[in-house]
Amino acid sequence: GYRQAAASAAASNFLGNLGGGFRYIRSRRVIVGILTVTILLNVLGFPFISMLPVIARDELGLSPVLTGVLASAEGLGALITALAIATRAGPLHYTRIYLYGSFIFLLAVLLFSLSNWFGVSLALVFIGGLGIAGFATMQGTILLLASPSEMRGRTMGALGMVIGGGHLLG
Repeated sequence: GYRQAAASAAASNFLGNLGGGFRYIRSRRVIVGILTVTILLNVLGFPFISMLPVIARDELGLSPVLTGVLASAEGLGALITALAIATRAGPLHYTRIYLYGSFIFLLAVLLFSLSNWFGVSLALVFIGGLGIAGFATMQGTILLLASPSEMRGRTMGALGMVIGGGHLLG
C-alpha cells in the first residue's frame, strides 16, 4: 500500500540525487581536482603517519621518547600553518595554499623516507606538518566555496567517500 509507494519514491529520489551529485561534481574541474589531490595524498602521503613509529625505531634507532618528539613535530608544523592561515590568508590564496601544502607534504614525506638522521628527519616531519595543514584546512573550504548551497552536502559527501576510499587503495 502506501508505505511501499513512499519507499519506492524515496529510493527513486535518492538515486536521482546521487546521479545529479555525480554529474555536478564531474562538471566542475576545481571539485574534481580537489578530490583527485585528496586521493593522491591518502594513497601516497598519509600511510607515513602510521609508519613513523616503525621507521623511528627500526631505521633511526630512536627511543620511545624521541619517537614522540619526532611525531609531535608534525603537529607543531600544522599548528603554525593553521594559525598563519587563520590570521593572514584570504580567499584568493586558498587554492595556492592547498596545492603548495599538498606538494610540500608529499615532498617532505618522500625525503623523510630517505633520511637516516634524527635531526634531518625531525625537520622534514615538521615541514610535512606545515604542508598538511595547508592541505587539510583548504580541501573542505574550497569545496564549500565552489559549490552552490544545494550541492554542498553532495560534494562534502564525495569528499568523505574519497577520504575513506583512499585508505582502501593505500
